[in-house]
Amino acid sequence: MGEGGVEHPEGALPKSTSVAEVGTTRVSVRSWVAAWWNADFDYAWMPAFLRRWRLLRPTKWAVSVWCSVFGAYVLLVHLFTRHDPDSAWRTGIVVVVAGSAFYAAVRWVIAPWPPAHRSLWFVFWAESALTVSILLGSGATSSVMAGSGLIVATGMYVTLLHSSRILVLHLLWAGITILATAIHHALIDPTPEYALLAAQVLILAVLITGVPLIQHIGLQFLKQDAEGSHRDPLTGLLNRRGLASESQRLFAAARSNDTAIVTVVTDLDGLKTLNDTHGHAHGDHVLRAVATRLAHAAPATALVARLGGDEFATIATIPIRDVDHVVASIHAAVHSPRDAVEVTASTGAWIRTGLVPVLDVSTAFSQELHLADLAMYEAKNSGGDRLVCHSSTAPTTPARHRKHGRH
Repeated sequence: MGEGGVEHPEGALPKSTSVAEVGTTRVSVRSWVAAWWNADFDYAWMPAFLRRWRLLRPTKWAVSVWCSVFGAYVLLVHLFTRHDPDSAWRTGIVVVVAGSAFYAAVRWVIAPWPPAHRSLWFVFWAESALTVSILLGSGATSSVMAGSGLIVATGMYVTLLHSSRILVLHLLWAGITILATAIHHALIDPTPEYALLAAQVLILAVLITGVPLIQHIGLQFLKQDAEGSHRDPLTGLLNRRGLASESQRLFAAARSNDTAIVTVVTDLDGLKTLNDTHGHAHGDHVLRAVATRLAHAAPATALVARLGGDEFATIATIPIRDVDHVVASIHAAVHSPRDAVEVTASTGAWIRTGLVPVLDVSTAFSQELHLADLAMYEAKNSGGDRLVCHSSTAPTTPARHRKHGRH
């Protein structure tokens, strides 16, 4: 019996419920796919993750091994089997493809991790070389199966390091390669077994397209969860954990004598009193407003975080000539004449100049933040609503004191 005593056929739901559920499912799937397709992608995230867990070098070796296996596959299949190349040009192609594979294997070991554009060129080379080698050996089913296994490995590389759109291009390329190989095999085989060939294509299609696709979707969810754990839910800024993680990449990239690492700690003055007087909702509004102002005042490449309570931090690598302007702008951004209740801050800045690579990247975050924190407490103990700067190049020079926007 259904609701109100209305009987429904066995296994059926009320019509209104069924339509609602189907509509919700369609919308959720469509929006989910759209979100996956349009998601922001940061190529540097995975190398930074691998570096943080000391997996970058093993990963480079793994890619190098794949390149070596690919080179060996090309030589073994095309030069040392009964399906020998039947012309000089074919032999030349085999030698060039195998040689490029062994060269790539060496490069992955001795060269630094590639930037995004070079990684894309590597993917393009791998796809093209694999397609050529598979088509050259398409007369042998075993050759096609072995080469298709290498395509799966290429898909794993794209899954880990590139966006959903690059993955879709890879899947289309791989699918066309396998389909073209199957058609070519059927045309040259005097007695083709179409059912067996179709079964092989079906299995390869699932392995080559399904596995990387599922892995990529799962990886994106894991990345979103990881990034969520690095964000402050109230302001959307990085939290302390996120700042510590991202700052390692920022410190490692600082490689110039003309660059300064600037760490600024901003502590709002009297937030507890403001909460007690105007309520916590107003205090939360102030925190969100200050977060937005700091994010706008900081350089585009800077890291801005809420450390907890009423304390914020900004870390940036900038040209030395811009240090004074950037630090003053961050401090002045807290105050706005439009605020119903005046908001001020005690700000401490630690400026490291000179040869940046001497920093131990693994401990630099705690060290730089601690020194900026000391400068902030100096500003607060001097009455608040001021900026105190210290620099690594002049540790005995008196601190510079500034009021917000009125110095």
